[in-house]
Amino acid sequence: MAGFDPPEDKVEGLKVGWKAYIYKSSIVRCSNCERSHPMPATEENQWEFTVERQLPLKRWHAYRVAVDRMEEWWWHPSSRPVTEIRIGMAAGSPFKAFTDNSSDVQEGIVLSVRPGWFFHITDALHGGMRPATPSMVGSWTFGSATGGFARHVARIRHFSEADYSRNLDRGLERRWNEAADKLVALCEEGIGAIKRHRV
Repeated sequence: MAGFDPPEDKVEGLKVGWKAYIYKSSIVRCSNCERSHPMPATEENQWEFTVERQLPLKRWHAYRVAVDRMEEWWWHPSSRPVTEIRIGMAAGSPFKAFTDNSSDVQEGIVLSVRPGWFFHITDALHGGMRPATPSMVGSWTFGSATGGFARHVARIRHFSEADYSRNLDRGLERRWNEAADKLVALCEEGIGAIKRHRV
């Protein structure tokens, strides 16, 4: 889908203004992620919230870990943990997340995918292209970084300020950072972390 393939130089530009420090084998994390955004969330940028991490695997391998082990890092504002995600990694495929009691807590579709580089999901549509109540578009991108690492950017944009405020109240800022940290930890397991149960 047009408009959902950010060039690498644009992704790189998100680093402007970030203060970072090095920890755990040169993994980069923003020192102010818990408190601020790379840019103010406004109507012009669709009330965007972004986190960024450097992952200790090559880009393709980091992407595979993110896709194959999505249940282990995914966050949804439910009182119960997400334990199963059903997703087809192709544009138009349905997406569903379930909790440990098999409740369906999140539904949407995959907007676009470039294997090894990015995937985008929205809750504006459900399976079968059924209209739903829209609140967000999420994107997860993977670029190449120096030293054989991957640069990962997770971005969520909202359809309204009310949607953005509601997600903040649910813990978006803290939980998206926690999700990114979980993905870093999974990638630290190395290539053996890849399970390859999703295409």
